[in-house]
Amino acid sequence: LVLAQALTRYAAWVAAQPCVVCGMTPSENAHIQTAGMGRKANYQYIVPMCSTAHRNFHQHGREFGDSRSLDLPALARLTEQRWLEHQRRQEG
Repeated sequence: LVLAQALTRYAAWVAAQPCVVCGMTPSENAHIQTAGMGRKANYQYIVPMCSTAHRNFHQHGREFGDSRSLDLPALARLTEQRWLEHQRRQEG
């Protein structure tokens, strides 16, 4: 239950961040890596994207990031690092 609550807070925080493509808010949680069989990956692999970018990402897959010179795995790691820094500031 505690883990589920933490993941819910993380997902809400990510959705409040600006889109990694255009900088607009609000954003959606874009899962950049799937768990297969249509299941979503864990929250470690999410980045904030506006609805337009998110839709285009799903339509074009890896080409979406490549055509925009976006390293989506690196952006997911950066998003997670920013969350951890946010958490430390909140605790501190």
